[in-house]
This record gives sequence, structure tokens and C-alpha cells, in this order.
Amino acid sequence: CLTNSMGATQKPEQRQMRLLTWILRFVMLSSIVALLITLVFNPHHDSARSQYALLIVSLVIFFFIAYILNCVGYYNISAILLVVSAVIAPWASLLIDPSILQGDFVPLTYIVFSILLSSILLPMRFTLVLAIIQFVGLTMVLIFSPATATFNWFSFLAFVFLTSVLSILKNNIIQRDMKQIAEQAHQLL
Repeated sequence: CLTNSMGATQKPEQRQMRLLTWILRFVMLSSIVALLITLVFNPHHDSARSQYALLIVSLVIFFFIAYILNCVGYYNISAILLVVSAVIAPWASLLIDPSILQGDFVPLTYIVFSILLSSILLPMRFTLVLAIIQFVGLTMVLIFSPATATFNWFSFLAFVFLTSVLSILKNNIIQRDMKQIAEQAHQLL
């Protein structure tokens, strides 16, 4: 899908579709590796093992659907499906594994990926709304978690907030630069 490598003469939409293609390939491969690690290293008697495996398989299916949609020209739907999948994953892990609320907040750090992906693939307004919703949700979890007394939740929230803001700013600058480059390339042609 999208193997054309015309470089700067490609339209911005074609470059975005190509970028999404590579991101989806990477995410699918990473998810398959995560599935194998889950199946090999989680104890067979662990009830969360099968739930995590089902979650990962479901995500791979969503990523594959997004990949196909992108290949046939539905970039926006594909990008939204990828970002929504990235939103679902950490929140689903919270439902699967209650120990997260006991202080193992590492799975919740993956919230940042949905914001990063959104900042790369979708308009800034969408990313801002997503970042706010994710941050509020994360704040609510940390406020109502019994482990907040033993966990540096302020630092964790600061990490998510700063990562979100930096990714949104970076993407805004890159989008303006790419638009200017496309305009200059068009003028040169």
C-alpha cells in the first residue's frame, strides 16, 4: 500500500497516508510481539492473561482494518480508528487488571500514545480535546485510587501533561512547515 516514493512532489495528503501506513505497520508488528510476550511470560493460571490476549488480538484487528481503510483512501477514518484504539487500550487494561489502582500505574502511561498519534495524524483541535479528556480521566483515576498516598501522582500527571503539550506544539510547527514546503514545491513546479 502506497509504495510511491516521489518525495517532495507528493501531495501533503499522500505523505500523510504514507506516514499512517508505516505507523500502522509498526503498531501491528509491535502488538503481535506484545501478544507473544503476553502468552509466553504470563502465568497460564492468570485470569488476566486471556483477557489481555483478547484485548491485543482485538487491537490488531482494529489496526488491520485501519490499514486497509488507509490503503483504499479513507485516511481520516483510518487515523481516527488508530487513535481510538490507542485510547481504548490503556483504559481497558485498567478494567482487566485492578492492581493498576493499587499503584501499578505503568499501563496508564500508554495514554500518552493516543495523544502523540493524534498530534501526528489528526487536526490540532481533535488532539486538544482528546488530551483534555485523557488528562481529566487520568486525574479522576488517580484521585480515587487508594494508592495515591504512596505514589508520586503529581509527577505522573505532569509527565502526561507536558508530553501532550509538547507533542501538540511540535505537530503544529511541523504542519505549518510542511504546508510552506508544499506551497514552495508547487511554485517551483
